[in-house]
Amino acid sequence: MIRSFGAFGTGTGGSAFGQYLTQPQQQVPPSPLEALHNAALNCSVYEDERDTTLARWNLLQALWATGKAYYSQMALPVQLTQQNPLCRFKAIGYSCMPSSDNAQGLVAITFYRKEIEIRSQQAQLISGSMRRILATDLSACLLMQKHQLLSLGADSVFAQVAPDKDQIKEYLENPPAGIDPRLWKQAQLDNPNPEKYNSVPVTAFGEVKAGLPLQPEEEALRSQFDALQNQLHAPLFKGQVSELLSQMRMQRQEAAHGEFERYSMDPSVQEYIKQFLVMKQKGMVRLTDTIQTDLATLKIIKEGITRLLQER
Repeated sequence: MIRSFGAFGTGTGGSAFGQYLTQPQQQVPPSPLEALHNAALNCSVYEDERDTTLARWNLLQALWATGKAYYSQMALPVQLTQQNPLCRFKAIGYSCMPSSDNAQGLVAITFYRKEIEIRSQQAQLISGSMRRILATDLSACLLMQKHQLLSLGADSVFAQVAPDKDQIKEYLENPPAGIDPRLWKQAQLDNPNPEKYNSVPVTAFGEVKAGLPLQPEEEALRSQFDALQNQLHAPLFKGQVSELLSQMRMQRQEAAHGEFERYSMDPSVQEYIKQFLVMKQKGMVRLTDTIQTDLATLKIIKEGITRLLQER
């Protein structure tokens, strides 16, 4: 078809027209964000009403962060991951920043096996000559033996090194992929202790679901902390603490000038008190048994009266 158009005329116009048709213009592939928006809002695979259903399905997959989104016959499908901005299973949490120095040589190793299996394969401690190396050098050395680490059940190694101020600033200024910058900024403002904790994204359904059972416990602990804080700031409690501090100072002064009076109890008196407490405990047990027996008897009487009333 294209060659037949090129055969019209022998002038430059016909040749140029045929050459234009034989060289179609290359389309620039869209960016991942643009492709995602096209898959969810501007789907054009069938060019009919089926595209509306496909767009809704693509949107549902994007919300769940799984699958592939098809939106055009001329473009590759979009691989939906947890980092896409439409993923609904995401939150912001706080993680304790490492405080160790690089010279201490501390590393963190994550395992995908159970602790019992790891303990059974634990090697004997080295008793020869040892020396301390940097944590970054140790992690780099362990990562070079990646296949051996996988066979032992370890999947990743991290150097436990406290980040400097520039690293923290750069991390906080750049929101992670798929996280709204406004949400990331608000999480930094809500950080309870910026010197100790750092904001971390929590994505995927499994990670978000793992945090749900911990919320009641967190709320209970927060309520206890608030109650303790209110108690510590109460005027009556402050007065009691001041009184105890005054008594401690007086006792220290008395101890510096002389000895305290000491008292001791005769062993026979101790035995008498012990026997008295034992008798009291036995009496309480006997009284409890009597109460339980009376309650059972009252229950039988009540059932008998109910039965008689029903027979009448």
